[in-house]
Amino acid sequence: MKLLMKSWRIFAIAILFLSLAFALSLLRPLLRAARKGETRDRIVSSHLRIICRVMGLRIHLKGDLFPKTNFLLLANHVSYLDIIILGSLAPMSFMAKEEIKAWPVIGFLAKRGRAVFVGRDSVSARVKALHQAKGLLQNESLCIFPEGTTSAAHSPSAERWYRGNIALAKSHPLVLAGIHYQDQSRLAWIDDQELVPHLWDVLGMKRINVSIETKVFPSSRETSLKEMSQLAHQLICRLTESAHDRSKETECMKQRREHSKLQLLDSLSQIR
Repeated sequence: MKLLMKSWRIFAIAILFLSLAFALSLLRPLLRAARKGETRDRIVSSHLRIICRVMGLRIHLKGDLFPKTNFLLLANHVSYLDIIILGSLAPMSFMAKEEIKAWPVIGFLAKRGRAVFVGRDSVSARVKALHQAKGLLQNESLCIFPEGTTSAAHSPSAERWYRGNIALAKSHPLVLAGIHYQDQSRLAWIDDQELVPHLWDVLGMKRINVSIETKVFPSSRETSLKEMSQLAHQLICRLTESAHDRSKETECMKQRREHSKLQLLDSLSQIR
């Protein structure tokens, strides 16, 4: 039964990704520039929402609404699922590692989705990526994972937190997000794990509960970039801890429902 579910999900996701790639490849020649961005956003978001349903993702969202203007989103990073989930909630581009460019289909989609690619081992590459991100924010929202890599930790690491990203928030609304999965240790894509075996395991999970808490960062021109970065990191730590607590509550509710079902079945068997 689980093999059948995995196979069906792989087929459905492959069709959706190919459909998205085909749709995005048609945008450039068929649409006027004025409508292209808006139409692309609708196509991408709708495809990602369907992929979330196919994968059994249950998103529990709490906190501030995303601004209607272009914004910068900073979040902790657990898995490739983060991108699918966040992209389904609001139209946005992402900052991604340089290697993704060469990935089949996904690399094409990332480029069509106007991802900002960055080499993680070079300071000059990061500076160049920030300049590209600044230009991109004039036209659309952007998500950056300041740690630059994934982690199974409940809170983002202060040592790996890249402070330079905050510079982009001086001219755009800054939104912070804390992400926590109910089965985080299993879902985290870390330690150079191979993508295919990890994805195969994820596709075997009937349901994936993820809690997300968001907060619009209170802007202040008097706050220095260093102070903003420290405050943003502290707030995301609080958001992830809160999301973690809500994940535990969801698990407790699930256990209570299962216990109630067992009690009901036991009662029915006694009646018979």
